[in-house]
Amino acid sequence: MKQVLTLIALSASTALLGDCCKHLGNSCKRSEPCCEHCEPCCVPEPKLPICCECYVPSFDDMECDWGLFVTADFLYWYADETDLSYAALTRTDLRTTPVISGTGTVTPALGGDSPFYSTIDKIKRFESRWKPGVRVGLGCKMDGGWDLYSNWTYYTSERSHSITVTPFSSFTPALGAKGILNPWASAGLMPYPGEVLMFDSLSAKWNLVFNQIDLELGRRYWLSECFTLRPYAGLRAAWTHTTFEVKAHNDIDLGGLIAVDNITTALYKTDTKDHFRNRNWGVGLIGGLQPTFFLTEEFSLYANAEMSLLWGQLNSHIHRDYTNTFTTEAGVGPTPLMDYHGGTSDNFSCMQPVMDLGIGLRWETCFCDNRYRFNLDAGWEHHVFFNYNRRVQLFLGHLFNDTFILASSPNGRADFTYQTVDSDLGMGGFVLRARFDF
Repeated sequence: MKQVLTLIALSASTALLGDCCKHLGNSCKRSEPCCEHCEPCCVPEPKLPICCECYVPSFDDMECDWGLFVTADFLYWYADETDLSYAALTRTDLRTTPVISGTGTVTPALGGDSPFYSTIDKIKRFESRWKPGVRVGLGCKMDGGWDLYSNWTYYTSERSHSITVTPFSSFTPALGAKGILNPWASAGLMPYPGEVLMFDSLSAKWNLVFNQIDLELGRRYWLSECFTLRPYAGLRAAWTHTTFEVKAHNDIDLGGLIAVDNITTALYKTDTKDHFRNRNWGVGLIGGLQPTFFLTEEFSLYANAEMSLLWGQLNSHIHRDYTNTFTTEAGVGPTPLMDYHGGTSDNFSCMQPVMDLGIGLRWETCFCDNRYRFNLDAGWEHHVFFNYNRRVQLFLGHLFNDTFILASSPNGRADFTYQTVDSDLGMGGFVLRARFDF
C-alpha cells in the first residue's frame, strides 16, 4: 500500500511540473528532471503583447525596463459655457385692442396708445468652435502593478460674433422691423430710468485659458483573460481665466419725432460696453476607474470615468463703459446725456465638482525583447466644471450728470436689485494619445 501511495505522489508531482513548464514557455528550458535547472526569468526574451487565451498576469509586467513611461496627447476640443447668450433679436408686431359691443360681439381693432409691441424672435449664442490643445504626462511603474502618474493639460479657446439690423428712427423699431436687445446692459445705467434700449449693431467675444495638473496613484488588475481595471486616486489643481465682452451701438434720428426750436434733425447715439472677467483656481481630490477590454493581442477598447472636487476661489470683475450723446442740426451738441465708466468686483471661495468621461480604441505593441512598449490611442472625452462662472447683473438705477444714483420713487425711496448668472463650463472632443514605456 505504501508503494502505491508513493507512485501516485510522484505521478502528481511530474504532472504539476510539466504544467509549470508549459506556462513558463521559452523562459524556462526543460532539463532532467523537469524545470530543475531553469534559467532566470529576468533574461529578456521576445514576447508578444497580451494574449487573451493564455496570459493573465497579476499586473502589466515588462522585462529589464526602467519602469518609466511618458505620454503626449493632441487635443482637438470645443469649449462652451452653458446658457451664455449674448443678444436677442426682436420683432415689432401690431397690437390689437378688442372692441366689445353691447351685444357681446368681440371685434379686433387697432387702437391704444402703444399700437406696436416687440417680442423676442431669436436668442443669439456662440457657436461651437474647435481648437487644438495639448496634454503631456510622466509616470513611474512600481512593484505589484502600482503606478504613479502626473499630467498637465493646456487648452485655449476664443469666440467672436457680431450682428446688425437696419437702423431705425425711434427708440423701438418700426412695424415689422427687427431690433437687437442686449441682455447684459444694465437698464439702470440708461439715460432714462427703467429704459430698455434697442440697438442696431452688437458684437460679442468670449475667451478661455485653461490649465490643469493631475497626480494619480493607481494599480492595474487583470480581472479576466481579456479585461483589466485600473482604479486610481490623487490630487488635482486647476486655474482658468475667462473673459466675456459685449459691445452695442445705435444711431437714432429723432428729427421726425420732436418739434422743439424748429429742430428737424436730432441724432441720438448710444454706445455700451460690458466686460466680464473671471479668474478661477482650485485644488482638491480626484478618483476614477479605467477599464480596458482586449479585442485582440494588439487592439483594445478603453474607457475612463472620474470625479473630482476642487476647493478654491472665484474672482469676478465687471467693467462698464456707457456713453450717450444728443446732437442737433443747428450745431448744438453733441450733448452728453450719459458718460459712465465703472466696475464691480466679487470674490469668494467655493467648492467646484468636476466630471470627466472618455472612451476610445487603443493599439499597443512591444519590441526589443519586451523591453519597450508603445501605445497609440484614438478617443473622445467630455469634461464638465459645474458652477464654473458667476457674473453679477445690475438692474434699475439712473445716471444723471455723470453721477450714478439709484432710481427713486416720488417719496424719495431708492430701489436697487441685482442677480448672479451661473454657468457650467463644458469641454471635450477628439484625443490622440501616444505612450512610450521604457
